[in-house]
Amino acid sequence: MPPIFAFSEIIDMVIMVVITGFIFSGYVRRPKILPGQAYDPLKPNFMQKGLLNLNMQDFLTSCLIIGVPIILHELGHKFVAMHFGMHATFHAFYMMLGIGLVLKLLGSPFLIMAPAYVSYIASPTASPITFSAIAFAGPAVHLIFFLAATIILSIKKKLKENTYYLLEMTKQVNLLLFIFNMIPIRPFDGYTVFQGLIATLF
Repeated sequence: MPPIFAFSEIIDMVIMVVITGFIFSGYVRRPKILPGQAYDPLKPNFMQKGLLNLNMQDFLTSCLIIGVPIILHELGHKFVAMHFGMHATFHAFYMMLGIGLVLKLLGSPFLIMAPAYVSYIASPTASPITFSAIAFAGPAVHLIFFLAATIILSIKKKLKENTYYLLEMTKQVNLLLFIFNMIPIRPFDGYTVFQGLIATLF
């Protein structure tokens, strides 16, 4: 039985998380705020810290909040494709990671990037709904993260400060990632999802 992950895939995952964590460390952070202050975890923090003055707490938070869900997003594609008998491989998207690094160093207030992707060999017998399922498996990961964080925040009234910040960031970031990935135009997952549904229904 072949291994689930090739060594190159594991290396790509580590590199993607590290670079993504650095790129978004000024966007997703665990801030120190005073009681009564407004809290916006997605407000950029470049002017306060500087582009190259990396804060390790912000970096690790970014790796956890951004990097891990993106890996699980791509593994959603991979495992569902494998479920349908296809060979699927995780790749770090080095060109887009490089563009993200340049935008980060230039102090861009806005980033759009796809730091990773999964390639797979399509089965000749696969139906349109199969491709919809493979495509939706990625955004579904963000939806699960969003719903889980929302439910925990609504049920648990007393949370530790760090736990609250992480859950609030998880909720907001994954909602954005779900909506972004479900845009029904190429090259977003939403295009393949809706294309397969329409082909199946009509």
